[in-house]
Amino acid sequence: MKNVSLFSIHQKHSGGGVSYIDALDLEKTFGRLVQNFIEDDGDSFVLLETIALSCIVIEAIIREGLYDINPALLLDRPDPTDIALISGKEAKLLQPSIKNVSDVKTSNIGDLLKRFLMFNDKASYKEGIDSLFKYRNRILHVAQNNIIDRYELALLLTKFIFPFIREYVHLPEKEWEQIEKIKKVAHHDYRANLMRLIIKHRKYANKLSTDEKLALSNEQPTLLDYESLIKDHLLCPACKNKTVSVFSGVEYDYSPDGLGDIYGYHSARCRVCEFYYDQDTINEIVDNSEVYFDSDESGHGWDDLPDEFDTSTLDY
Repeated sequence: MKNVSLFSIHQKHSGGGVSYIDALDLEKTFGRLVQNFIEDDGDSFVLLETIALSCIVIEAIIREGLYDINPALLLDRPDPTDIALISGKEAKLLQPSIKNVSDVKTSNIGDLLKRFLMFNDKASYKEGIDSLFKYRNRILHVAQNNIIDRYELALLLTKFIFPFIREYVHLPEKEWEQIEKIKKVAHHDYRANLMRLIIKHRKYANKLSTDEKLALSNEQPTLLDYESLIKDHLLCPACKNKTVSVFSGVEYDYSPDGLGDIYGYHSARCRVCEFYYDQDTINEIVDNSEVYFDSDESGHGWDDLPDEFDTSTLDY
């Protein structure tokens, strides 16, 4: 992919004329966010900037890829005028348009990603990219208890986001080696934190009586809005009861002008010890089941989970 220009900065002078100041392109942006990531010492502003720049780079890659196939793929609702404007061919319109390119409404990043994946074999990155934009939304639409786990974010960036960007934007091998080292450390810390949570929930379950555990085991899984049950009765790594339910659902990002992006998500919940598994935790347990289950627990059920979940059949 060519080194796409994101924007340039100019300055108008009182006496007339315009002077060029600076420009930002994909390579410069990717280099900056990687440098931030490698040198990060826990500064929250650096963390915010890394998330924001990663989203900017990925959206630029997706938009440029779709534009090269057909500019109409960028549009929310394609019509001849918008296609001509976004293609730079407004002169070919039969009737002049009062609209300009800035008036053309493009589709949200969720839909653009789905279209991009129709033409590019990059499905393995989808869940990671979705998670990144959820982080962005949590920053833009500030809510109470807005907590970002540093190690979870580090894993997300090194496992999905940076490898995806690297396929389209040049990164020196030396810096990539540093990212790989950070990935190993982050995964170690992530797994350690996960094991602490497992132990905490195991202690909670051990305080329950046999009758309480039985009653919770017999309860029906509770579905949240826009959720669908994927699988039930998986063995819980924490309390060792077959009471984990796996769900597939969607989240809506509401914007001031109406419904924004729609994101699919996958989670699991245990009815006994109340352990909650997000997508990263599910992936960790599926990929490394030998860490979380003993050899005589081969029928835990996690190995049978599909690599990808289909949210297209949900009723929403």
